[in-house]
Amino acid sequence: MTKPLPDNLPLQVVERHGFGNYRHAMQALYRPERLQDILTLPEQMASVPLLACGLGNSYGDAAFNTGGVLASTERINRMLSFDPERSVLRAEAGVTVLDVMRAFAPRGLTLPATPGLSKITLGGCAAFDIHSKNHWLVGGFGESVLGMQMLLADGSRIECSRQHNADLFHATLGGMGMTGIILELEVALHPLPGMTAANRSIPFQGVPALLEHIAEVQAQPGTTHLVAWLDLLNQREASGYVIASSLENGPQDQSIWDDKKAPPLGLIAPFFNRWSNKAFNLAFSMKHRSQPSSKADLRSFLFPWDALPNWNLLYGRKGFVEYQCCLPFEGAQVSLARVLDYVLANKQKFPAYFAAIKRVRDGAGMLSFPINGFSALFDFPVSDGLWAFLDQLDEIVIAAGGRVYLAKDGRVSAQAYHRMYPRIEEWQRVRSTYDPRNLFASDMARRLNLVSKNG
Repeated sequence: MTKPLPDNLPLQVVERHGFGNYRHAMQALYRPERLQDILTLPEQMASVPLLACGLGNSYGDAAFNTGGVLASTERINRMLSFDPERSVLRAEAGVTVLDVMRAFAPRGLTLPATPGLSKITLGGCAAFDIHSKNHWLVGGFGESVLGMQMLLADGSRIECSRQHNADLFHATLGGMGMTGIILELEVALHPLPGMTAANRSIPFQGVPALLEHIAEVQAQPGTTHLVAWLDLLNQREASGYVIASSLENGPQDQSIWDDKKAPPLGLIAPFFNRWSNKAFNLAFSMKHRSQPSSKADLRSFLFPWDALPNWNLLYGRKGFVEYQCCLPFEGAQVSLARVLDYVLANKQKFPAYFAAIKRVRDGAGMLSFPINGFSALFDFPVSDGLWAFLDQLDEIVIAAGGRVYLAKDGRVSAQAYHRMYPRIEEWQRVRSTYDPRNLFASDMARRLNLVSKNG
């Protein structure tokens, strides 16, 4: 039975889409203007489930709360204080990564971990403990979070950190908003070596060469970021380029933080298919072969998708799945080869338009995605049979001791998910301590049996 929504909130009933565009649902959205408006939400919800969200850029159903209330923090976006001696920023959860970079990059400071799109809230970064191309070196977003102020289900506000209420702190990092509402965060900024990225492209063919080059790049002084790009459309085996980057002094052009007009996707979308992506991959490979060294400004390097913010629409009405998994370091040569061989063997029916691999280390939260090893990412256009194909890919990942990334997910089964994350029961015990009434919930959490179906 559908529970009646609060009649004292100015709710908007809107259709929300995950960034992958294959999940959509009607949602009761509340956009509070002030922090005070959020603080009274727990007592107003009665038995109606509540979920805080940022800008809604997760790919699947993580930012859906069908039958409940979705409370946006996008207008709760003040920077509250900055300690220059410790380089520590205290900000409300709705402050975006772009806001921070605009304010602090000119001062020579940066967030150590950043997503590929800059318009992500700090609260969202913590809720999924996001990672970047430098995760192997500095860790994920959670490692830079020193503390958080949370709004709990009983309406109380509580500070948590590694020293105080540490169980809540570690359950919230990567906890997808299920432990409470993040109101404020203290984040340690890092020195920014420069505003220009110097990139080197190293070709590889086969998984052994890929892992060898990644290890070599990691050991080289000055390397700050690395990612491997793979062409899985034109080749019979995994091949591509390991791209090693270092940040260096360059032009201090602050106009890079201004939003530019995006290209007209309507003109591109009709030509976006298997064949155009095969041609793009060939051109991309030729460019890196002919120009193994290149440079890019900081925003283009850290946030490549800012130049095409609605690139997800290229996949059309059916959308796409960005399947991202993490495989343990031990045995990675075998497990990564099995994953890539499976994707390559099925490329005629389920082509991976984009593929990338990153070196990662353990995350900071109980349910953080990264583990010491390698992250592999594949973009598949949605088509008939894709779910069964991905279910089998899940089994390959599970057999290797790996897991999938929930910020990108909208289809993994509860049974598979519980086999991927060994700390789920510990996390659920902590959650029930701080949310005994099962107030905070989402479509994803219900799908994965992380919360009660009534939540």
